[in-house]
Amino acid sequence: TRKAPLLADVIACDEGHKAAIESYLEPWLNHYVVEDLASAMAAMDQLQAKQKGRAAFLVLSELPTQAPALPDDLPQGWTAARGLVQTDKAYVALLDALLAKAVILPESGTADAGALLRERGWDGIAPGGQHVRSGFSVSGGSVGLFMGARLGRALNLEKLDKLVTSLEAKEATAKAAVERLRQQDDQLRAASNKDALREARSAHDAAASKLLACRTRMEEIQRLAGNGAARLEEWEKAIVAYGQENTALAEQLGSWKLDYQRLEKEVASSDEAYQTLNNQLNLATNNYNQQNIRFHQQQSQLNSLVQELGFKAQKLEETLDQKVRNEQLLASADDEIGTIEGKLEGLEASLDEAYTKRDADEAVIRDAEEVFYAARGDIAELEDRLRNLHKNRDQVSVLIDRIKERMNELKLQLNSVRERLHIEFNLDIDTVIDRESTMPDMGRQELEHKVEKLRKRLDNYGEINPMAVQAYDEMKERYDFIQGQRQDLLDAKTSLMETIAEIDETARTQFMEAYDQVRENFKMVFQQLFRPEDECDLVLQDAENPLESRIDIIAKPKGKRPQVIDQLSGGEKTLTAMALLFGLYLLKPAPFCVLDEVDAPLDDANINKYNDMIRKFADQSQFILVTHNKRTMARVDTIYGVTMQEAGVSKVVAVDFRKLEDVVPA
Repeated sequence: TRKAPLLADVIACDEGHKAAIESYLEPWLNHYVVEDLASAMAAMDQLQAKQKGRAAFLVLSELPTQAPALPDDLPQGWTAARGLVQTDKAYVALLDALLAKAVILPESGTADAGALLRERGWDGIAPGGQHVRSGFSVSGGSVGLFMGARLGRALNLEKLDKLVTSLEAKEATAKAAVERLRQQDDQLRAASNKDALREARSAHDAAASKLLACRTRMEEIQRLAGNGAARLEEWEKAIVAYGQENTALAEQLGSWKLDYQRLEKEVASSDEAYQTLNNQLNLATNNYNQQNIRFHQQQSQLNSLVQELGFKAQKLEETLDQKVRNEQLLASADDEIGTIEGKLEGLEASLDEAYTKRDADEAVIRDAEEVFYAARGDIAELEDRLRNLHKNRDQVSVLIDRIKERMNELKLQLNSVRERLHIEFNLDIDTVIDRESTMPDMGRQELEHKVEKLRKRLDNYGEINPMAVQAYDEMKERYDFIQGQRQDLLDAKTSLMETIAEIDETARTQFMEAYDQVRENFKMVFQQLFRPEDECDLVLQDAENPLESRIDIIAKPKGKRPQVIDQLSGGEKTLTAMALLFGLYLLKPAPFCVLDEVDAPLDDANINKYNDMIRKFADQSQFILVTHNKRTMARVDTIYGVTMQEAGVSKVVAVDFRKLEDVVPA
């Protein structure tokens, strides 16, 4: 069993209440049942990690210790839903909690049960599951064909497994009985009762004829009874005699009927046995056909293996030839190795001399390295001194940069004061500096008093915008520029609308010309592919606006009046599409045209029309046809085929029919 089964898999219920129980438990049927909250959280983490969607869980450890139960004295016709559901011991508490307030209502009176359900806090379920009432809410609707089929799926699967096992045993028994019946059929075929049955039927027919004759004679006697009293006695005697004869014949006929019924039963049983054996024979024939198919498949596989074996043998011969060539190369390599060994001895002598010279050179190099390392120490010392100088220079540069930044700040402040004096007081800072040198000495209070007096005078003047004229000039210039831009845009819009109208008119004219030409081409090609009396057309739905209008394709072969093109047959659709395609193609023929399996849905008569049309247009373009149709292949100038003479190696073969003298050109 699964660690976390669905609720629908662990519930079982009788067939009569499955729909009602399932409609009530619908919100929880697809919930997984787990032991504790940790298992549910782990499952949700896995779903989140793998982006597999969402799932809902019923946690057994979170159930109440004891769910409230319905009372025993339910109203008449009401049934507690919990008593109708069975499950394993592990899920009893879960069902107690889910079905604690659920009751099945009777067929009649469900509409009046709402007050009692609200009073006692119960949930009412219609017997067929059409609706469920819970408090002040009600849900329901139509009951589907599969309502109730989800309950007890796991238990049903176990029952089905047992049923399959029993059916397999019955199948073995049936096979033995079939074999026995086959033997009986052979015996019945050896000793047939058809002759006895035929004789019994002949005797029955003779008795029936005699009975009919007797009845006819009795009717004639009765008709002639009124001829006279004189003949009455004679006829009565004849009637008695005929009655006795009739009784004897009836008894004999009864025995023959019994024999006939017995023979009919024997024939019926024989026919049933024969029918059964015939069915067995059909099954055996089917098995033989399947085995025959497998035999041919194995035969095909054997042929492929034989062919592959031939390829392998050919490859083995090539490998042996390669081995001979490799042995020859090996012999030449041995000779070359001998020559190289002679040269190697001379090189070893030269190498000894080079070693001696190397030792002398190494002694000279060691002396040079000592001088190098001594100079390297002096260089390192000089580099340390140079780094210290660079460090001091960087510090001085930082100080200089700070001084420059301070000077720049002072210059900015000075410029700000200069501009403020010029704007607010119309004074030059140089004049102020010179004036300070000529001004008489005044006390601080006197200066403050004078400044306050001047500030009040400035306040009385009111706010003055010294930049008003300059702002006006700038705004006037901006206004003139915007006006010029606006006029340019208006002129451009007018020119653009004129251009659009001209393009639209040109496009409309060219479209209508192309449309009329394509329409005529479509009619011409359509009547060639079908019959001259067949009708077709291209119709604009909105003739006033052709560039945006849809185009209806009308095709009416003789004897048909289809409303839409889908009502045509497959071949007629193909010919109509070909007519439209060549109608567009003739508008501006291309140097090449490729048609892939266009003739596949066409019959022989339409294939000839199709080929005639291709031949007609072949003077203007070169057509490349992909086809499997023999009639089309017979009409082409050159045919290209792909063959595989060797396994896995494809080869293109071309045949130019124009170069063959015996072939009559199409």
